[in-house]
Amino acid sequence: MTPPATYLCLRIGGQEFLLPSADVRAVISTYDVSPSAHRLPCVVGSVCVGGWSLPVVDLREKLGAQAGARGRSPVIVVTQLHREEGPRWLGILAAHVGNVLTLRPAEFRNGAARISGRMKRLLDPDQLFSAEELRALMLGSEGAKGRPQELPAN
Repeated sequence: MTPPATYLCLRIGGQEFLLPSADVRAVISTYDVSPSAHRLPCVVGSVCVGGWSLPVVDLREKLGAQAGARGRSPVIVVTQLHREEGPRWLGILAAHVGNVLTLRPAEFRNGAARISGRMKRLLDPDQLFSAEELRALMLGSEGAKGRPQELPAN
């Protein structure tokens, strides 16, 4: 039997998502984002964490979430991507982060779980980007590989 796992609740574009908390390293302010031009439209800039420059992405369009406002107090969730060449890091723009929940695999149906009457989709950052998009995303973000120093290990 697969043991329960913990998930961070977050809202992106009015939709609720669950992100495996084992892959979350930090939640930081959007004030720290440096705007940058990028060929991928979802990249809104970069953020320096522990001396590492990480790309910050707005996933609303990619997830089919509503455009519009980013929320009253948006944050950046620093998360890990699992790649063949080793871990990569990026920041995901979220309108809100909520509780950390412990859920069993049986509580998920078709990649979503019903929590307090609301459906929350499982967010797997590794599945969001094609190989080409990942290469473009990581260009100019050499600090996005490895483990940023100030971020705690699992």
